[in-house]
Amino acid sequence: MKIIHYLLVLVVSGIVLLRCVTTSPAYKATEDSKPMYNELVDYLRRVPGLQITGANGNYSIAVRGAVSLNASSEPLFIVDNVQVGSYQSAASLVDPNNIRSVEVLKDVASTQPYGMRGAGGVILIRTQKPK
Repeated sequence: MKIIHYLLVLVVSGIVLLRCVTTSPAYKATEDSKPMYNELVDYLRRVPGLQITGANGNYSIAVRGAVSLNASSEPLFIVDNVQVGSYQSAASLVDPNNIRSVEVLKDVASTQPYGMRGAGGVILIRTQKPK
């Protein structure tokens, strides 16, 4: 899935430039490639580029290195288009065996719609709809 963003840049001399930036998710997992999992972190461990530390339900997840000295570098978790915030909130909402897909957004162009909350990256989790 490619996302196309159009940026309009106005140069001081009055010339208008139109630039097309194409981005794609850094990682996307789908349900056809998933075994059974006990916790959400077990599912996320197979995602390349995620740094997972901690144990016994007290996990810290980072998409990139430290973004700020003062602010948290934890990514923003979005479950079925609802911003839930931290890993602990997402883990309490999601059964890892009902995950349909996971997308990790790392670059500035794809995390820009989420503002400063997406500065540490964004993890989009889509679950299967109840039958």
